[in-house]
Amino acid sequence: DKMKIIILAGGVGSRLWPLSREYYPKQFIKFKKFKKSLFQQTFERCLKLVNDINDIYIITNEKHKFLVLGQIEELGHNFNEENILIEPMGKNTLPAIYYG
Repeated sequence: DKMKIIILAGGVGSRLWPLSREYYPKQFIKFKKFKKSLFQQTFERCLKLVNDINDIYIITNEKHKFLVLGQIEELGHNFNEENILIEPMGKNTLPAIYYG
């Protein structure tokens, strides 16, 4: 059996306002101390745990789908869009994990 990884990237980061916005939440922000966003750092850690990039699934919402793809491309990877699961509606962590 191969391990699959689910990255939850659908939050809006409302507690980090005004840096974090609805269309650009905290997981995609590149803070001054780091050259990569929190999402990119998480994605790179996940790559170390799997043999195939296709074993990584990302759960996000429609607004952030292209941010996810763009940030993965910045890391130099091609990612299968079918591995991006779009939540029909945000309902917090447990439903997102179950959806994945």
